[in-house]
Amino acid sequence: MTDQILVNASPIPDQLWAAVRQVAPAIATFAIGRGWIADDVVVLMTVVVGVVWPIVVGQMKTRKRATQLATVAASPDVPEHVAAIK
Repeated sequence: MTDQILVNASPIPDQLWAAVRQVAPAIATFAIGRGWIADDVVVLMTVVVGVVWPIVVGQMKTRKRATQLATVAASPDVPEHVAAIK
């Protein structure tokens, strides 16, 4: 039997990430206003996270999906004309 592809039944994880993305600019603006951090540091962190985060997440998801598909293709229940391992 092959491994199942799991799907979140709840939207809560996605909602939490959306909330973090929406609240982070307000927190950064407050910290700049209080003088705790410089505005150029926030810009630098935003750019680095904005570039690196999607790359890392995309690579992790691609690897996980490829592993799942390879497991399905290796299953004796799947005919070779449908899926095969290279």
